[in-house]
Amino acid sequence: MRSIRDQRLGNDHEELLSLARQLNQNGRPKLNVTPTGSRPYQAYNLEFHCAAYVDELGTLRQRHQLFLEFPRAYPLEAPPTFKRVSPLFHPNIYPHGVFCLGFEGERKWRSGISLESLILHVSRLIRFDPDWVNLDPPANRTQNFWKEWVSKFSLPADTEPFVVGDKLDIPLVDKAHAQPTDRPRRTQTPPVRRSIKIGANRPSSNPDIDATTQGRRS
Repeated sequence: MRSIRDQRLGNDHEELLSLARQLNQNGRPKLNVTPTGSRPYQAYNLEFHCAAYVDELGTLRQRHQLFLEFPRAYPLEAPPTFKRVSPLFHPNIYPHGVFCLGFEGERKWRSGISLESLILHVSRLIRFDPDWVNLDPPANRTQNFWKEWVSKFSLPADTEPFVVGDKLDIPLVDKAHAQPTDRPRRTQTPPVRRSIKIGANRPSSNPDIDATTQGRRS
């Protein structure tokens, strides 16, 4: 009989592949998933396709590699970890590259949180969505540094949602716990690309932002 962990890992594998298939419609990838090792898979190489800041200068790039790993205490006592492999400049990434997902203090990890919701949460962090980025406290540098930095650049880095519809706002953490001043403000700019709708065809989108561009406000 399979353990609770092995059953969950098997379900997570199917859920992750299903999400990737739904996102990668019309020949335009959003998420590439590559498992490592043998079944039940305990780690994945992920590639997110969206605009994100990769350095202090505000350089934007479209491809971002992450490493997803499930610790031994998963799923009952600990969440999976997401670690950047390619550069990302972000207040919610620790100096050693692991994403801070907000499971500290009163916001504890719960085994009922789905892998899908975590992937979508991470996609919002990567794109620097001001509704999800937390500056109190940041995982690197200082709060004052990040408040000054975000005042110079357009947020979010990518105005196209990773996915729209009922999957966009899957509850993950208690966002009400943070005060409005804890989060950067959204820049009011028109969308530069169309969004993907799960299960539906969409018109062809505008061209991608250049592989290396600047996101500084004009």
